[in-house]
Amino acid sequence: MRPRSESGQVAGVETLAFGVLVFVAGMLVAVNAWAVVTSRASADAVARAYLRAYTEAPPAQASERGRRAATFVAEARAIANTVVPFAFL
Repeated sequence: MRPRSESGQVAGVETLAFGVLVFVAGMLVAVNAWAVVTSRASADAVARAYLRAYTEAPPAQASERGRRAATFVAEARAIANTVVPFAFL
């Protein structure tokens, strides 16, 4: 049997390793972008809840009700004191 030539082969086995590397890098970029989107949505939800409770409450209780609403939303989204500390509220 005659040995085959590699004249029809476009790339070698090293291309598979490079393809896996490119795929993994692309997935890391996509996952990071998705984390940014979800963090932004969570921050918007917390701010929305705080402002809604703050504006609907009587002036003497506005800050406390806003803080409770923001903490409730943050805990519901599992971001309470993990991403942004709520010390400023």
